[in-house]
Amino acid sequence: MSDHTAATAAPALAAAAGWVDVETDDTDMPVLEESTDTVRPDIREGEGEGAAAEAASAGLAKLELNKKPDVFHLHLGHQETDRILDEIDGYCETVLESAGDNAWMPADGLAKLMLKELGYEDMDQFEGAMGGTFEQFIKALPHIETKIQDDGSSCDGMLVLKMTPPPAVKQGFTMTIPIKTSEDLWVTLYKAPDCVISIPEIDFEIGHSAKRELDAIYNHITKAMFNLSQHASQNFVQGDTKDKILDTVEHLSRFLDIDHPWQLVLRDPSGRSILKPMGDNVSLVYDDLPNAAGQA
Repeated sequence: MSDHTAATAAPALAAAAGWVDVETDDTDMPVLEESTDTVRPDIREGEGEGAAAEAASAGLAKLELNKKPDVFHLHLGHQETDRILDEIDGYCETVLESAGDNAWMPADGLAKLMLKELGYEDMDQFEGAMGGTFEQFIKALPHIETKIQDDGSSCDGMLVLKMTPPPAVKQGFTMTIPIKTSEDLWVTLYKAPDCVISIPEIDFEIGHSAKRELDAIYNHITKAMFNLSQHASQNFVQGDTKDKILDTVEHLSRFLDIDHPWQLVLRDPSGRSILKPMGDNVSLVYDDLPNAAGQA
């Protein structure tokens, strides 16, 4: 089946479509080898200030190419970003249900529509709420797919997006995520409602939730710490129970400081949780399908 665009699935988005050119993070950028020469070999004494200026400019250009772009980190979990995320999910789910798995929406069109629907004054205010550009925001979402449209349609050459459809066959899995550096804590985790997050080292769990929860691993843990601290502050929580809760909070704080390598484990019976990016050191073990036991 060929890809559909919002011109078919969502006319309002197609009408508002446009291309936004935003520099993105490229962690695979090759590192250029820096020259130890302060002046190009072909510049000789007496060739003038113009040649020296040209060499200096070339050196600066090389340094700029070597400079690694800032990495965008999602900062979810507060009212504004939750509202933006819910709006994105709502539009994507509508298109997924009405136009199917291969329906893509123009990102710029969706951004302009949301800017109006959510009541922001301008794009600067909208991006301030997201902590970055709309392109950076959607590309950091684990359950959203993006690409440059190349089908010759009215959206050709534009950045388009769609929600990752649910698995055709429900298959649970256990995912083990090694945490060794602070960057490991800023990986984005889309936690399905029935997924359980655990840290086996201290028998700690974040259980089921009423709806999906999307945030960096760091923020998933800090929210759990906050909830535990709030619970411990209640008058009816006393004695050993309170001490154990506060001890758990202290342990979690040390884990966030990476005082030693540790593991985060996801147990997801629905198979809908997503980690982005998913490193090569992450272990993913799928459950047997329900009918697998009866097969030879």
